[in-house]
Amino acid sequence: MVTRVHVLQVLMSWSIVCLGLPLTGASADQPWDELLGRVHQLYEQERYGEAQTAADGALAFAHDAFGPEHTNTADALNNLAAIHRAQGHYVEAEEFFLKALEINEKVLGPSHPDLATDLSNLGGVYYAQQKYLLAESLLKRALHNLEPQAADRRPELVACLNNLADVYAAEGRHDEAEQLYRRPVQMAEEEHGADHPAVADPLNQLAAFYADSGRTREAERVYLRIIDTMERAYGADHQTVAVALNNLALLYTREKKYAKAEPLFRQAAAIVTGFGESARPDILATLDNYADLLRKIGKKEEAEVLEANAANLRTRIR
Repeated sequence: MVTRVHVLQVLMSWSIVCLGLPLTGASADQPWDELLGRVHQLYEQERYGEAQTAADGALAFAHDAFGPEHTNTADALNNLAAIHRAQGHYVEAEEFFLKALEINEKVLGPSHPDLATDLSNLGGVYYAQQKYLLAESLLKRALHNLEPQAADRRPELVACLNNLADVYAAEGRHDEAEQLYRRPVQMAEEEHGADHPAVADPLNQLAAFYADSGRTREAERVYLRIIDTMERAYGADHQTVAVALNNLALLYTREKKYAKAEPLFRQAAAIVTGFGESARPDILATLDNYADLLRKIGKKEEAEVLEANAANLRTRIR
């Protein structure tokens, strides 16, 4: 994904990075399932040092239990690469993603749709290093592998479209980027209807693109649509509503419209804190964003209280 500063996304670009998860009823030994589950848990908690140690152990186990050219071994390599990428260790991430891709190409064949994950993962590393031509080439190949099975591979296809759109946007190819961002919106609308909450995910990507491109009125319009959709689908106190409120508030903050941003942040923060330990870890950034605004408008003491609450929540959730 293009990681946009402070913007919480319901669906993030480059989200095709998937850590291997235990498969219920799978034939793999129980230790393998437990290892994958532990790696995933630590990764989601952003405990990357521990996650890396666990992933190293999972790779050693996979190599011994399944062999060096097995898809489980490729999954273990992908896990290690994802952890390194999350820490900005792009050389190591590239090495492990390449090894995983090589294994899966041998096992599955070069045109298999499952390769889209590996191709997109590696493209994400190149994107992060501004190697846009390399990223573009890999993502186009991923799309080529996915398009023939688009109906059965909708999530991966959408992620690849957004990822390639991110590359085009970074290169200043805004018209091409917008066309790609719009495709998942149209796909979701055709499948679910224009007012279904599933449409909010691709709309969020489109709105973020508009915001980053300086098209603030269009971004505002899309964010308002997302808020309305989520409130009608889930109620005003749902965590996805907090995400949508946060994103619109950030747009107003960027424009220095603090009076419009503050009530949105306040509403979003109330939703997040209301869930307590049940709050999604990723939406706690809403509290950080609100605290940043409070400091901008001279409410330092309120900001400090909010930051303390956020830190306390993070400790309890972990």
